[in-house]
Amino acid sequence: MANISEVAESFRQWKFMTTTPATLVLPKEKFDGLPDRNFSLKNDNAKKYLQYESQTFGINLGWTDNASPTTAEKVAKFFLNRPGTDASRPECQAIGGASELF
Repeated sequence: MANISEVAESFRQWKFMTTTPATLVLPKEKFDGLPDRNFSLKNDNAKKYLQYESQTFGINLGWTDNASPTTAEKVAKFFLNRPGTDASRPECQAIGGASELF
């Protein structure tokens, strides 16, 4: 019989990948500025990153061609919007994963 941690691990699919490995994911109010607070989203099942892609129908998202570190930096455009966040006293929102190659 599988224990709870094994079952939970089978459902884990997404990683916040910061541009600097193993750093905190910090919020910012808007896209402009503080590029070190951007991150990419990596899917462990697809072994690719989520990115903006123009679509005819639905949401404008798609997969990258690969999961290289260069691709990770290129698509690190996601950020957590927390209005009212003081940039000088940020609150940690998550911990970014280390860079991995698949």
